Amino acid sequence: MGKLVSNLSGSLLNLYIRMFNQISNKDEEKLICSIEYANSYLEFSKPRFIRVYLDNYYGKKFDHSGKSYDSVKEMYEKEEDQSAISVFESRKPAYHKETKTYSLDFYGRADISSIKNFILEDIHHRGRDYLLFGKTKQN
Repeated sequence: MGKLVSNLSGSLLNLYIRMFNQISNKDEEKLICSIEYANSYLEFSKPRFIRVYLDNYYGKKFDHSGKSYDSVKEMYEKEEDQSAISVFESRKPAYHKETKTYSLDFYGRADISSIKNFILEDIHHRGRDYLLFGKTKQN
């Protein structure tokens, strides 16, 4: 389940999982991930930007702290122990002056160029790919 907060400059998507709490005998929603998406509406020639904040404890670490957060992004920015959150960003593509295009190396896995193609990497371990999203055929 997700909740989308959107505006002209970008969006923030919060993802939740539904878990059964055996103590209270009820289903509960746990905030586990926030996805920040920056549009390029004002600069059409520039690539989009994605940042993912993932709660490594799936909402359990902050259950009993008495703190309330609207997003995992806010949790990352306000908590002293940032090791509880993994942060991934879309890799910045290389710009080629001759062709006036941006490109990313998908290691032969993406066959079709698209503004929607991206690679997520850990901000603490640049160059380590965690997710490749690229088109393989036309719609």
